[in-house]
Amino acid sequence: MPATSAETPDPYATGSRIRREVLGDEHVNSALSNWPPAKPLFDLITAHNWGSVWAREGLDRRTRTLLNLALLTTLNRPEELRLYVRGALRNGCSVEDMAEVAVHCAAYAGGPAGIGLMRAVHEAHEAVSAEETVSAEG
Repeated sequence: MPATSAETPDPYATGSRIRREVLGDEHVNSALSNWPPAKPLFDLITAHNWGSVWAREGLDRRTRTLLNLALLTTLNRPEELRLYVRGALRNGCSVEDMAEVAVHCAAYAGGPAGIGLMRAVHEAHEAVSAEETVSAEG
């Protein structure tokens, strides 16, 4: 990554921190992220998407998360959508918030898109609830 001055925040370092906070260490440390041919792509996404766009002050993290859910739903990117639904739960979005996004997407992108998001929300909610139960018991 290019050098930055002491006055200018390093977008890669900022992006890496935000990406980990939203998506979790497990995802960020995934095999693809560490595969040398993919490094330039992940460096770009980390510095630009996470370090420049997500770090902006214009929208809070919760709002950015809900926007991502709508965009990924509309673009029919189910794998990324599942990842960001879990991130939405980390960012304080409720199941009800995401259900509203699903209704909105259904109105503008079609019923199957809304159903796809609702399915991803249900799966993530069930998985997180199960993880919390195991964590509380152990």
